[in-house]
Amino acid sequence: MSIKKSTQSPTYADMILCNGKIVTVDDEFKIAEAVAIIGDTILAVGENEEMKLFEGPQTEIINLQGKTVIPGLIDSHLHASMCAKEINNLNISEV
Repeated sequence: MSIKKSTQSPTYADMILCNGKIVTVDDEFKIAEAVAIIGDTILAVGENEEMKLFEGPQTEIINLQGKTVIPGLIDSHLHASMCAKEINNLNISEV
């Protein structure tokens, strides 16, 4: 991935998630290292070094330490009736 930042006005991310596995779900289903976010919008996805273009003085940097991020996934997708049947067997100690 090649990212070019406009030189006209600086756009800094509110948050950069780095050192992770960012699932892009693009046509090639690429896995990126980092994502830059401004507000509720993805600014850029790519390699750790590329995201430094979007790092400003107020940017929060979060080291994912290899964890996976699936942007846009907001549904826990539980089926209530099935969950209720299995609630006593549910182990979330490592979630």
